[in-house]
This record gives sequence, structure tokens and C-alpha cells, in this order.
Amino acid sequence: MHIVNLLERLPPELIPFIIKDLSNQDLKNFRSINDIWAKEVDREWSKRKTLFDFSTMSLVQGENTVKDFYSKLEECNKSFGHSEEFLKCTLLKGLSNENRIKVLLDGCGAPILWRRIELKGGEAEDRTRLERFLKIVPGGGRKPVYSSKLIHLKISHYHALSNKKIKGIVHTFQNIIHLGFEKSIDPTGKTLKLIAKSYPNLEYLNISALHEGFQQNNDIGLTAIANSCHKLEYLNISRCTEFSETSMCNVIRSCPRLQQLDLSYCGITDKTIEEIARSCPKLKYLNLEGCYKISKEAIDQLVSLNPDIHVETTPMIMGTADNPNDFITAFTDYLTQNNVASRQTLACLQNSVLSMIRRRHRTGERILAPEWWYSTDLTNPER
Repeated sequence: MHIVNLLERLPPELIPFIIKDLSNQDLKNFRSINDIWAKEVDREWSKRKTLFDFSTMSLVQGENTVKDFYSKLEECNKSFGHSEEFLKCTLLKGLSNENRIKVLLDGCGAPILWRRIELKGGEAEDRTRLERFLKIVPGGGRKPVYSSKLIHLKISHYHALSNKKIKGIVHTFQNIIHLGFEKSIDPTGKTLKLIAKSYPNLEYLNISALHEGFQQNNDIGLTAIANSCHKLEYLNISRCTEFSETSMCNVIRSCPRLQQLDLSYCGITDKTIEEIARSCPKLKYLNLEGCYKISKEAIDQLVSLNPDIHVETTPMIMGTADNPNDFITAFTDYLTQNNVASRQTLACLQNSVLSMIRRRHRTGERILAPEWWYSTDLTNPER
């Protein structure tokens, strides 16, 4: 009773500091001291429930505005120190359906979403959000409040992304350093020149194509990237066969910070591998799948100079420097003799052969061409 009397006399402002470390059972006992204690204990219980709901990602927006709800999440996170990605997921999960869409499209006062947007055109739900997002760029709607904050934008598998929309994007979001248009754009000279001019501080660029292109010497755009974007750490130009090897070497030479490089199905030779060895000492990952013109010696030399690099190649298709590839080279020569195949047909057939090789490699089947291949007159296949 004596202790209770002392607690009753404590200044009310001290009570929150006392109860914050008490067990739930002690809180229940202390709640009965008087109305002041009961009020503070109820507040502490509410706070603990909020933190529990936050930690289990079950906290909901309720009557809060989006901005107030995000502030509440930030306050809760002071007790946990979760990552920004956890905060983003918790925010989206706790919002009403209406506000969730608004946040994804317009930020709505949530700073965490101003910086990063990723949308995929290949998924129905994402495609709807993507099309709504594109309406906010000039010519399609009002300028979003977070336009100056956005630094990370990825739009993938959206074939309807026109040059006009890309122009609107680069003029609306001027501080992007992470840009991905995976399988979404035709990397023409005009488009890439605009990207290079607008984003000289790019660190990440993905302009990989859905299918191999058939234009020749379309180097204007890649040259613009080489001249402007010297801070690139990630570059993906896979399947962009319209770029010459010279222009690819130029961009490699101009980006010494590169750590990840994807040149799969770009038709490069040992010349490019030698440039990588000279110019990219920080490179950690290199994708060379489908690059059947490179030799094993070139790859071995690269790895000897940079032991930390991981190189992806198509299994069992690399030859030697003198004989880059036995079966694939002969097959390609046959298709291109006497206009046997157009470039479109050639690309499709080459990919089919490479797919066959990978399948056979996995099952342990023989990879080299059968004996009849070498005994056939390629200029007269009927023989």
C-alpha cells in the first residue's frame, strides 16, 4: 500500500517513462492505481499493439491520411530499424485499395515511393497501372508531384512504349539514375540520344531487345551513350544486334565503372572481350550467352586478368581462336551462301540451333555436328 501511495504522487509526465519497459502483467496491475495511470497504461497498450501490427505488416491506414500513415510507420520503425523496402511493402499493404492505386501512380505524399517505380507490361494488373502511369507524362495528364524525386524507373515487357512516351518520361523525370526499358523499346539512335542527353548521371541502363534487330550499323544512339554516360555500373544491350562491334567497344571503353555487362546474343567476337579486359577492371558479371564467335582463349585471358569476374556463356559452343566454332560456323556459312536465308530466318535458325545445343548439353548428348554434315556439299545440299 505504501508503494501504491508513492506511485499515486508521481508527476504524470514521469509515468510514460516508467511503464514503457513493464511487462503486460505489470501494466495490468498498475492500471488500477488511479485514472491517470489507467490512461497512460491504455496508451502504452495501444502503442504496443501498433508496434506488433507493424512488425507483422498488419497495420492498416484507418482514418489516417496517406501522409500521416506513412509518418506513423516511420515512427514505428524507430523501434525496429527495418529496411526501406519493408516500409514500402507495409505501407502498400495497409492502404485502402483506392489509396494504394493513387500512391503507386502519384506518390500521394509518401516519399518512399517517389524514388522508385517498377512496372511490367506483361502482367495484367501491372499493365493497368503502367498505362495509368504513362498518362501522367506530358501530353497525357498532369505532372506528378514526385517527378523531381524519382531516381529509379523500370518499365519491362511493354511493347507499346512509343518514342513519344519516352520523350515525355525523360522530360518529366529529370533525375533518374536507374533506367530500365527491358524488352520495351526499339533502341533507335534518336531514342538513345535523348536518353544520353537527359541522363548523363545514369548508373544503370537496360535497353535489351525482345528479338534480335535486323538494322545495320545503327550506332548513333550507342555512341551518344558512350559520349555522355560515363558513370554506368550496369549495362544491358542484349539482343541489340543492330549495334556494330566498334560501337560496343566504344561504350565499354567509356564506362570504366562497369560492374555488370550483358552482351548476350550481340554477335561479338574476341575483339570485344579484349576491350573488356583492358577497360573494365571492376567488372564482376559478364553475360555472353549466344555469342558463338568468341574463343575459349579470349575468355580464359579475361578471367586470368580479372579472377573475380563471373562469365555466363552458352555451354559447349566456344571453339578456339583458330576455329571459333565448328558446327555453328559451318551452319551459318551454309545459310548465308547464295541467299539461302534472310537475316530474319538466319537469326531464328541460329537461336533454334543454340537452344538444341543447350538441351543436349544438359542431357549429355553429343554436341558436335554428325559426320554427314562434313561430307555434305553445302553449295548443293541435295547431294
